[in-house]
Amino acid sequence: MVGARKTQKIDVRIVASSNRDLRGLVTKDAFREDLFFRLNVVSVTIPPLRDRNDDITLLIPHFTAKFADDLGRPAPHFSHFCTCCVPLWTSIALILRIIRYNHYNQCHVSHNNHPRG
Repeated sequence: MVGARKTQKIDVRIVASSNRDLRGLVTKDAFREDLFFRLNVVSVTIPPLRDRNDDITLLIPHFTAKFADDLGRPAPHFSHFCTCCVPLWTSIALILRIIRYNHYNQCHVSHNNHPRG
């Protein structure tokens, strides 16, 4: 307890993440080496979403359902064409903006909206 006069043992697990190369920052003296080695007990490297195109098509229904629930509206339908084109966009922020815009305007995205289709 903070401010206590007696030391108390605790068992703590810390999960930390970063989008930076902490090992590289340690070599540049931009990150504390002792802290890096304390945090780097188990390291898991997850490739960026732009390198996992198949995951994007799984995330679209998840976020669509979440935003629909948050807004109290029915979930829109994204055509197969639309979800196949999404991996060409490398920004999850853009995908989320499109889904939010779709919910806000209550429009449905389908292959018929494509200029060629």
